Parts: sequence; structure tokens; C-alpha cells
Amino acid sequence: MKANVERADEGEKGVVLIADRALGRRLTTKRFLEEQGYRVIAVGSGAEARLTLQNNNVAALLVTRQLPDSSGLEIAKDLSLFSLSGRPYVLLMNEAHDTPVNAAPGVDDIMAAESRSAEELHLRLRRAFRCRAYWSGGSFSSSSLVA
Repeated sequence: MKANVERADEGEKGVVLIADRALGRRLTTKRFLEEQGYRVIAVGSGAEARLTLQNNNVAALLVTRQLPDSSGLEIAKDLSLFSLSGRPYVLLMNEAHDTPVNAAPGVDDIMAAESRSAEELHLRLRRAFRCRAYWSGGSFSSSSLVA
């Protein structure tokens, strides 16, 4: 079965990829981030996330631990093989029933279900992009994510 993957417009310098099995939460998060000026692709499976990561310049991956066909932790671990400047910022979004995790390979930040809000997500993304820009000597800019 071939995954149906959205493709970002040519010329974009980066997008936010949401990988979440819950359609309602995925679309709500996508809509909010687009209202904040981010370019966003939202997918519901690990296969779609991996294909999107291969075909787009993804600057940030927001992923839940459980996807229908894989784990967000597995995807993050695979991304950890790339240098910091060559891989997206990875935010693991825990769900209420998930066992708490304090750290995982390839995961830059973890957001607990009880602290998940649109505003908190936006603040974490902004902070992550400012830190990446600082540590990479300014070559990574959050302005490349905002329309």
C-alpha cells in the first residue's frame, strides 16, 4: 500500500511535520500552527512520516509515541543518526496513557499530555528554533518556517 504524502511547496526552507494517529488532534494542531504562520504537513502513520521526511526539508517533527504502524520513538532514534544541523527538531508528544519518558535517543523535547496546549507548543517551537539558530551559527532560522 502506497502512502499518500503531502508535498511542501518547492522553495520552502522548512516545514513542521505532525505525525499523530488521532485525526482530530492532528488537524487541530495543524490549523493552530498555520494560524501562527508555520508551514505544516500532518500525517497519521509512521510510513507517511518517513516518506515526508525524505521528500521535504522538515525543520520540526511533532510526533506521538504510538502510530498505527510504528513508534515515534523509533522515528526519532533513526533521525538521531544525522548531525544536529542535518536533522529536524523532534518534539515527542506524550499521551495521557503513555509511560513517562525523561529522555530518548533523537528526541529534543518531550511534552506531557497534561501540559499540552496550543500556546505551549508554539512557545516550545519558537525556543527550539532560536536555540538551533544560535548553536548553528545562525544558519538555521525560524523565519524559514514562517510564511
